[in-house]
Amino acid sequence: MLETNSAVKFIESRKKSVSFEDIWTNVKKETISSLGKEFPEEVIKSDLYLSLIEDERVIMVGNNTWELKSRRSLNEVLEIEKSLTEEFELEITEESDDTKELKMNTIIKE
Repeated sequence: MLETNSAVKFIESRKKSVSFEDIWTNVKKETISSLGKEFPEEVIKSDLYLSLIEDERVIMVGNNTWELKSRRSLNEVLEIEKSLTEEFELEITEESDDTKELKMNTIIKE
């Protein structure tokens, strides 16, 4: 639903990691004007977040901050991806199946 090009361009314009809130603030006006009639703002914002996760050009480096992968060494990127994967797997294993289903339903409804 949402292209991440504007978000990536914003990250490129900064010299260091950028918080997701700063990214959202920067691309919000553009995306709300083009998609706001069809989708609530919360849906657009969460779609941007998921799009960034899937985008090969950027990586979350911690504390909900994002950076271009090209600014990091391959070893740094691999280490960050490994730590995020381990953190995500830990969170999933600690939840019951009912809790996961409830969270999925909540995300879909938003």
